[in-house]
Amino acid sequence: PVDPASALAGVKKTMRPGVEPVSVDEVGVGGPSLQALLRSAEYDVRVPANGLSEDDLGRRIAALLDASSVPAEYRREKKVRKYDLRPLVLDIRLEGVEDGAFRLAMRLRAEQEMTARADQTALALELPEPLSVHRRCLHLDDIPAVLRAFRAGGERER
Repeated sequence: PVDPASALAGVKKTMRPGVEPVSVDEVGVGGPSLQALLRSAEYDVRVPANGLSEDDLGRRIAALLDASSVPAEYRREKKVRKYDLRPLVLDIRLEGVEDGAFRLAMRLRAEQEMTARADQTALALELPEPLSVHRRCLHLDDIPAVLRAFRAGGERER
């Protein structure tokens, strides 16, 4: 076992400038991996305005969020994967305009089998390729210990 405050101090020493760990939590050795707990990520995305007004972008965002389905495809080498982007987009907000570029905040699902990409989301909004994409926060599943124990106990009985 490691004291959480000591662990946080140790992690802070190893981080690159601009990355600031804010808390640590004790986890069990047999607990799920961070990747298995990952549910969503928040991004700061800068996209060229290219003459598009804030009102027009607001309408595009509202239309995407109101849609029941947003067909999309992801190309990787020669493979094309078609999927519905809409359930993967949790939130999009226009946070401002700086130097001729929109600054968007996106919260996108980031699970092992269901992950949205910020560039694909910008494409669905009919925006140019982002100038920058910065992940600013990860959201993990917060399963109470008693529920994890119950689930693990039930799995052994099967």
